[in-house]
Amino acid sequence: MSSSEIEEKLQEIFRNVLREDVQKEISADEISSWDSLTHIKLIMTLEKAFGIRIPMDDVAALYSSFTQVADYLAKRIGGKK
Repeated sequence: MSSSEIEEKLQEIFRNVLREDVQKEISADEISSWDSLTHIKLIMTLEKAFGIRIPMDDVAALYSSFTQVADYLAKRIGGKK
């Protein structure tokens, strides 16, 4: 899966979970619906959609921005540009 495919799928997931359109540059602080409970729902959705397990150590680090999540997924599933 390419980085652009990951970002497209991630946009859809963010839209469904957060109920907002999200730009690549946006951070968790800028999205009122991205709270701790929604973050857990987001993590569970990412695990299912991408067929991965996200270690608890990584969960907190991903509560940051769309770009951080996209970069993490690209590294985990081998995204290519």
